[in-house]
Amino acid sequence: MSEKPEHDSKTEEATEKRLREASEKGNVPVSREAGTFASLAAFLLASVLFLRDGARRLLDAFSRMMVATYASRFDEFSGERFEILQTVEQAPSAKLVKTRVIQSNGKAVSLNYLVRLVGAEWKAVDVFLDGTISELASRRAEFTSILKSGGPDALISSLRQQGDKLLAGG
Repeated sequence: MSEKPEHDSKTEEATEKRLREASEKGNVPVSREAGTFASLAAFLLASVLFLRDGARRLLDAFSRMMVATYASRFDEFSGERFEILQTVEQAPSAKLVKTRVIQSNGKAVSLNYLVRLVGAEWKAVDVFLDGTISELASRRAEFTSILKSGGPDALISSLRQQGDKLLAGG
């Protein structure tokens, strides 16, 4: 790994305030319109019919956890490369975009995106790690299990704990 100038090096973990400010300014490594977020949020809200305050708390905890998740995955640059390999038509309004991330050690990691045409824009609705592990399916299964065993408050608590852990660098 090449040496970076001292002023470019990360000297401390981002605080929740800095992450929130970065998010408000749009300086996050994910799109605010990421389809995966929208799909999961819609599933959660449709699955959990409770008071408006509960829905707001759920959406806030979910958004915070997802931003922390993606921020933790892309927290530094170490010479990785991102390559778009091909786009495969899936249905009249869906495509699978096959990509890979080449790590600084030369290892390739498959990272594919399912995109759908929503209005006039293509939006990511799922991400597949190693070509087969669906982020959407994994999260849906996790959230459904928590809802069944503990209800909406347990899901909100779990999302907050996951977000806290990621924001603390864990």
